[in-house]
Amino acid sequence: MIFEEYKKDNLKYYKQILDFLGVNNSFIFEFKEVNANLEVRNIYIKSFFIKFTRFVIKTAKLFFPEKLAKKIEPAYYKIISKITVKKASRKKINEELKIKLKQKYKNNVFDCQQFIDKNLFEIWKY
Repeated sequence: MIFEEYKKDNLKYYKQILDFLGVNNSFIFEFKEVNANLEVRNIYIKSFFIKFTRFVIKTAKLFFPEKLAKKIEPAYYKIISKITVKKASRKKINEELKIKLKQKYKNNVFDCQQFIDKNLFEIWKY
């Protein structure tokens, strides 16, 4: 499987993987973006919240039952994260570096494409 193909139709490839593994493929989950590229909105606000977070967590542990305090912490981090960071587009790789990397790994890509029987030069625009 090539990542670019998976991105186009992740449900199709998800089912193929489960079939390959011999696992029931009828369970469908929501495909969410994970590990998105994030950017700090303001470094000073972020550092303030990091320091303030320690105080909030310690206070929650003092005043609330342990089970409730443990639930407060992840919820608090989620809220703070939404306030202090935002999604950002990934920076494009330097074109000169991209060319050097393509040249360096051209033979590896050629060998790999023969092994998997896919034209990686076309897919990756070599």
